[in-house]
Amino acid sequence: MKKILKMFSLVLVIIAACILPMACSSNGNSIQKVTITFDSCGGGEISPMENVKGEKLWYLPTASRDGYMFLGWYTDLNSVKTFKAETVINSDITLYAKWAKYLDDDCDYELNEDDTYTITNYSGNYEAIVLPEEYNGKSITVIGDNAFKQCSAALIFLPKETKKIGTSAFYGCNKLKSIELPWCTKEIGANAFNGCKTLSYVDLCSANSIGYQAFANCTNLKRVFIGYVETIGVGVFDGCKSLTKIYCYPESKPSGWENGWKGSARGTPMWSCSTIGSLVFQNDDRTNVVGYMEYKGWYSYGEIVNDIVIDEVQRQGEDGFYSVPITTVADYAFSNCSHLNTIVIGENVEHIGKYAFYECTNLTSIIIPRSVTRIDDYAFSGCSGLTTIYCEAQYKPDNWSSNWNFDCKAKIVWGYSGNN
Repeated sequence: MKKILKMFSLVLVIIAACILPMACSSNGNSIQKVTITFDSCGGGEISPMENVKGEKLWYLPTASRDGYMFLGWYTDLNSVKTFKAETVINSDITLYAKWAKYLDDDCDYELNEDDTYTITNYSGNYEAIVLPEEYNGKSITVIGDNAFKQCSAALIFLPKETKKIGTSAFYGCNKLKSIELPWCTKEIGANAFNGCKTLSYVDLCSANSIGYQAFANCTNLKRVFIGYVETIGVGVFDGCKSLTKIYCYPESKPSGWENGWKGSARGTPMWSCSTIGSLVFQNDDRTNVVGYMEYKGWYSYGEIVNDIVIDEVQRQGEDGFYSVPITTVADYAFSNCSHLNTIVIGENVEHIGKYAFYECTNLTSIIIPRSVTRIDDYAFSGCSGLTTIYCEAQYKPDNWSSNWNFDCKAKIVWGYSGNN
């Protein structure tokens, strides 16, 4: 009996030795795993996670830290490149938490006549800050003159009921990269952001009044969206040498905008612009995308838009919402969008204009669907990170310019079907 049991045990071992390696994966190869390590940078400890190599990570934990707001996970300590769930993981990686400090004791306050408060001074030295919504149980509605002048913060979240930003309130904050203005912000004082040299994008949808030189000498400012602002002073964008995109909601210059309102900025105003999501359209034509908004909406915690889908947008008609296909990517639409990692061109797109993706340096690959029958000069010029362009067309269509990929060293794959 013992001999039979020993033989039976030996058979089980042999069977297990044969079956287990095959069970590791459907193709007989062992499953390789990668480890995701979390550095909470002062927050509570988070255990490492394992994920199958080459597959998406579907879940990311939320870090916590007393007195701070969690802004997300980044792949570097300098919080340059965000990391999101649904990202394919091919190797071990360490993610770093980014925080914004909730302020209170670092600010001085003054009671207004309407029983709200003004922040009059800030004495802290934090990289990212969240201003309080209330003081002594009353709303904070004003950022006072010179209150944050020459502060070192790179990211600032204003109180949601901020109605006014005073003269020189953020003057000389040369590390300030992102600030989001609440919908109720109606007045921006003279020199409010003058000299904020790293500020790259401003959304001025809600303001009624912008004082002279409010954004002067913001030398890294590339895109501005201006809503129906009633009055704008002289030289608001004076010295903004990188400003090439000025999207304006009005059909033409309103009478309350001073002559010389944009100062020495190079950009030519584009009138009758509107936005859907991160995409900018002109003249109520939703089939032609003319630009892109760098930051996500209001109170999105300074999150930069890294991924764009150019396919279709939703419009509202008498019978509800309906889809409008995007057929054209306009000249210069996404030029110098260095933050974009992924651009998906939908199957409705037929025409890509000149310099449309010029110097999108973070792009590594892109698929051009068969529907694109025309590409103009230098559409992908300067895309230094682009390694492969996958074209569904079997060969270069007649209406693609001979310079469509000029100065782009990416490999061109013709006849792409998703399998090759």
